[in-house]
Amino acid sequence: MQPTEGGAYAGRASRTWRLLPWALLPAALAVLARTTPLDASLADALFAWEGHAWSLRDAAITRVILHDGGLMACRIAWLGVVVAWAATHVVDGLHRHRRRLGRLALSVLVATGIVASLKQLTAVHCPWDLVRYGGTALPGDGGGACFPAGHAAAGYAWLALAFVPSTPGRRRLGLATGLAAGLVFGVDQQLRGAHFLSHDLWSAALCWSVAVAVAALWPTAAEGTP
Repeated sequence: MQPTEGGAYAGRASRTWRLLPWALLPAALAVLARTTPLDASLADALFAWEGHAWSLRDAAITRVILHDGGLMACRIAWLGVVVAWAATHVVDGLHRHRRRLGRLALSVLVATGIVASLKQLTAVHCPWDLVRYGGTALPGDGGGACFPAGHAAAGYAWLALAFVPSTPGRRRLGLATGLAAGLVFGVDQQLRGAHFLSHDLWSAALCWSVAVAVAALWPTAAEGTP
């Protein structure tokens, strides 16, 4: 790599790192939701609206379509990215996309992997586990596996799409795609009683942090901001 090219890569990485503080917004909102009545108030309202039971927990649209189907769609999309990355090694015309595709696959994998690992380490219960919502557990007694929100992370991990296209408009579309997927999956799980609002917000913060870090550490030839 020529020095001038290396300097260009370093400059793009520096500009990408500047996007990291945006993770503070969902993180701050998560702390606010957790340390105020917001988490419980929202869960209480949903629980009451569903007839003082998580009536949507096993509904077709919330469980089969948005949870099971959404998770499968994310897995297929990730495998598609991996296959496309592999194809760049054998199809000459696709070579220029290799770095971007590899980075996207890595970012999604790392983000979802971190959240999945934290779920096991934090041992936080889902709302549906708690006595307050008809379960048998008490807050803080351990044994749960619901924090951060894994399903929301499956959507928010695609915030990494903000660093794939080469034009600002398409980068913003990629960002919007990841936000939309995470929001839909997060709301779905809250309706099912699987997560509090703060669980989803922490997943958004973590996924954005991973997307920025991977993009900054593995810059492409034409990096830019979303």
